[in-house]
Amino acid sequence: MESENNKTSDGYDQSSNGVPLKKDPRICDSAKVPAAYSEGALVSIDRENLPQLLEVNKFLKEEMSLLNTRAHMLKKKLPPILNSEGNDFTDEVNRVHFPFISDLFAFIRMKVEMDKEKARANKLKALWFSEEKKIIEERSKLKDEEDEWKEKIKMKEKLTSKVNELHEQIFEKTVGDELNFIQHNLLVETDRYNTLRIDFETFEQIVQQTEQELSHQEKVCLFSVNLN
Repeated sequence: MESENNKTSDGYDQSSNGVPLKKDPRICDSAKVPAAYSEGALVSIDRENLPQLLEVNKFLKEEMSLLNTRAHMLKKKLPPILNSEGNDFTDEVNRVHFPFISDLFAFIRMKVEMDKEKARANKLKALWFSEEKKIIEERSKLKDEEDEWKEKIKMKEKLTSKVNELHEQIFEKTVGDELNFIQHNLLVETDRYNTLRIDFETFEQIVQQTEQELSHQEKVCLFSVNLN
């Protein structure tokens, strides 16, 4: 009983003169907590910290369980405190004289909840980063497809312009060839007409000369008849 009462709240045995003697092995050493997760330390929210956060949460749960067990054992070993009426009011005395125990448990529970929230926040942030990465990749893919389609449209416009140019050249060549053919035929027909016209004029002259000769001969014949 005396040994238990000589133990401090941090698990050390001490003699009557206040010199620490031995650490209680049932109480975990707070130095085991990683320095990055000590009270007041800033921890960067990163997916790489998730395993460490989970490890710290597990450690704090074990620490709180050991402290609860230790407090329960101490309560059992303390004699009951009775008032003048014989009623036990040990719990009220403990709350008055040892308020730090309940505060310590509250702090540990709060720390565990904070670490849970940090782990949850890290998971959400990791998920957000993952979704953002997917969105960026999808956006980049859509941009590449857009650029590819723009290039195809430009190529189509160039091909359309080239085809239209070829159509115009073919049309001009075809029309030009037809015009040349018509002009050639026109020249040929004109020459033929001129030839026929000359031949006709020559024929008319021959006819006129023939008619004149026939008229002259007719006159000569009539004159001869009249003479006889």
